[in-house]
Amino acid sequence: MTAKKWTAAFFITAAVFALLILAFNVLVDPFGVFGDPIFHWDSYSETQNPRIGKIAYLDREHEKYDSYIIGCSSTSSYSTELLNKYYGASFYNLIMYGADMQDVRDMVYYIADNYEVKNLVVNVYIDNGLKIGQGEDSLSSRLPAKISGASALEYYSKYIFLNPNYAVQKIKDRANDTLLSQPFDVFDVETGSYDKRARDAEPIGSLEDYYKAYPAFADYPVSSPVMLVHV
Repeated sequence: MTAKKWTAAFFITAAVFALLILAFNVLVDPFGVFGDPIFHWDSYSETQNPRIGKIAYLDREHEKYDSYIIGCSSTSSYSTELLNKYYGASFYNLIMYGADMQDVRDMVYYIADNYEVKNLVVNVYIDNGLKIGQGEDSLSSRLPAKISGASALEYYSKYIFLNPNYAVQKIKDRANDTLLSQPFDVFDVETGSYDKRARDAEPIGSLEDYYKAYPAFADYPVSSPVMLVHV
């Protein structure tokens, strides 16, 4: 093979390899930017970046909801079930990691323009309420370009040219997924809230160890006491 042919073969091979990596990132789609065409794993996308994952979900399913609570991480403390009860509504929790007021404002404008919104609860934590336009623009905190007004080319290129380790990790996580939430899928897709089933589980060791930690349960009544009232 001549040097010219060898050089051409090298560049063609490199180009094909690069295209395969780009296709791999798009198809596996660890941040849910491209519609997650293979896995359809909303809770994973939301955990990677709630701003992107939740909007991708709501763009498909927003007719299920008519009300929203929105804000930074402390927003997870609010129960959508209780909000539904108090307001007679169907709430979705739009918690975002470290949201400042610009994130909240831009997200509110988007949902108001594109979804039915009967009630909107904004949770403002002191630190977040003092900031506007100071949020991180990392892979896990970036707003979708259609909300932030950023360049679509720049936005999508960030995720097309990802380190393929993100996609490889998603495949590994899928293989290790269970019915309970894992560190890689911490959101309840239907409500948008943190899924705390695994987090709230308390290892108790042996029954004897549990009784030592909580002695009140060592002599717990077997049945509920019944009060007899004679009239």
